[in-house]
Amino acid sequence: MRLLSLPPVIAVMIIAAAAPAAAAPPPRSVIVVAADGSGDHTTVQDAVDAVPSGNARPVTVLVREGTYKQQVVIPADKPHITLAGDTDDPAKVVLTFDAAATIQRPDGSGPYGTSGSASYVISAPDFTARDLTFENSYDEAANGPSQAVAVRTTGDRQVYDNVRFIGNQDTLYANTESAGATARQYFHDCYVEGDVDFIFGRATAVFDRCVIKALDRGDAANNGYVTAASTEVANPYGFLIHRSHLVSDAPAGTYHLGRPWPAGGSPTARGQVLVRESWLGQQFKDAPWTDMSGLSWRDARLSEYRNHGPGATAGEDRPQLSARDAARLTPHHYLKGRDGWNPVRHHHDRPDPYRLGRETLGEKDGWAAAGTGTTGGSAARPEDVHVVSTRAGLIAALGEPADNRPRIVYVKGVIDADTDAAGNPLTCADYAVGGYSLEAYLAAYDPAVWGRSSPPSGPLEDARRASYNAMSEHVSIAVGSNVTLAGLGATPR
Repeated sequence: MRLLSLPPVIAVMIIAAAAPAAAAPPPRSVIVVAADGSGDHTTVQDAVDAVPSGNARPVTVLVREGTYKQQVVIPADKPHITLAGDTDDPAKVVLTFDAAATIQRPDGSGPYGTSGSASYVISAPDFTARDLTFENSYDEAANGPSQAVAVRTTGDRQVYDNVRFIGNQDTLYANTESAGATARQYFHDCYVEGDVDFIFGRATAVFDRCVIKALDRGDAANNGYVTAASTEVANPYGFLIHRSHLVSDAPAGTYHLGRPWPAGGSPTARGQVLVRESWLGQQFKDAPWTDMSGLSWRDARLSEYRNHGPGATAGEDRPQLSARDAARLTPHHYLKGRDGWNPVRHHHDRPDPYRLGRETLGEKDGWAAAGTGTTGGSAARPEDVHVVSTRAGLIAALGEPADNRPRIVYVKGVIDADTDAAGNPLTCADYAVGGYSLEAYLAAYDPAVWGRSSPPSGPLEDARRASYNAMSEHVSIAVGSNVTLAGLGATPR
């Protein structure tokens, strides 16, 4: 009986031994972050932590609309991550923190310092971010000036597409892991704002068709510096600002394009910055480069090529490239390295249902482009493209004329400037000042009463002038620089 029962037992044991161990599940290709708990994680750091070290496959961390406040580190051993907002509007996905260099850490270990203040530290190679905002929300106005980094980048082959970088001093720290390392970073269709050295570091960074806004700190003489490159002298490629708009609502002549930063006292740092074919606002000084920490700007590599706009003046303190040299300093040359990396070709202008607003006038294409051409609002970011059909909507879309960032405004139908905020038609009575009325005016200054020998004068004439000025102010709408107004349909006006 035992012999008859033994073979089945042996067979079962053999089958069990031969069964393969369960394979580990492959990493997720899409990880969703949602603050309301509807995704895979509620924080970005948890999603990054879920990506395995040594990751070799593309992984998208998709962040749903909302504001996410925490410091996040994306380490060097987690390549091939795309951090994407779940919307085309980067202002709807905000990744923020409020540390500053002078603030003490909660654990009592001392102040954050400049590097430690970064809301995001991104060291991973082959990283992409798109359609979201990185912010350092430190309140400089309330707490005083301090370095407060929104993003510190150190990885190679990084791409930022339709991304906003918000801060004040030291907003974007485009850097490398060490002085001897190279890190190439491509910023396309991005928005960067700040005041002091708000694009700085030793990375090779290309800003292609970006809007770079210098904030007004209220200083009548010196509001700040856009760049502070610390490019090592052995690296020919530092920062390239290419076909971008450098805008500001700061007073004229109160900003520098940049100064060379000898990071950590490096004796071999010779910042390299080229601003080419870009629109420069009124904020820039006629001598836009200056010294820093004992390093003369003339010993660095700071230059321009074919810029335009009110801030693009000429002079001996503004080195200009020749066409021959400029041909060797394109986005492709900056980024190709030894491996031929070329992200530029993969990032064209995003689709726009109203292409007219993106059109430009080339050099000498009519009287409006007699010089280097006219770009209007063609570089407008998604949040600065509007369709309006009322006077109030038009004024809101145009914004303050002094804030000269690019805007595209499409007018749909007929806009009557002689209307109130609700669109109701206005009459003379609505503009009346000082008791003015047309009937009383006509009666008082009828030639049969006033005569013909002297022009009208007195309280009623003063009231008429004041009423006219009120009407003129209401129906006149100021349009600033870098604006494209375009009509939609058959009857826009």
